[in-house]
Amino acid sequence: MLRLRWIIILSFAGEVHSAVPAISTARVKSYDMGSGQGSRSVFDGLKFLPATPEALMAEINTTISALEYAHATVLLNPSSSSLSKNKNCERKATVYDAHIAEEAYRLGCLALAEGRVDEALHSFNISLSKCPRDNIDALDKIQSLISITSRQLQKSYR
Repeated sequence: MLRLRWIIILSFAGEVHSAVPAISTARVKSYDMGSGQGSRSVFDGLKFLPATPEALMAEINTTISALEYAHATVLLNPSSSSLSKNKNCERKATVYDAHIAEEAYRLGCLALAEGRVDEALHSFNISLSKCPRDNIDALDKIQSLISITSRQLQKSYR
């Protein structure tokens, strides 16, 4: 079933800029005769806006961190004529990045448990920027922790 909600986009000053219909995240089934793709939906590729400005800013910050990290990695990787050396460097960088991401994640969880929400948010952002992009489950988990932590941080400022 397809349900529509209205999302009101606010500026930081609190003025209403526009109201946009947003489709709920319920899966819509579309059937294509003879193709065998019954679970595909026309809405599979849509990106939905976060409900709060804090969650949106956290998502923007993590995206910027990931882009900056990717750009810095490209600039710092030495260009090598040997393909095997380049593959070894990539493997070491991936393991090293996963290790840093795991350590930052653990520090973030520890800081969150101790009530240091700002340090936890910083650690989770580092973990997200260092996490390998092929580890989708870990990326989703870190992004959800960033969203939760940013909400807690916003509540503590009120």
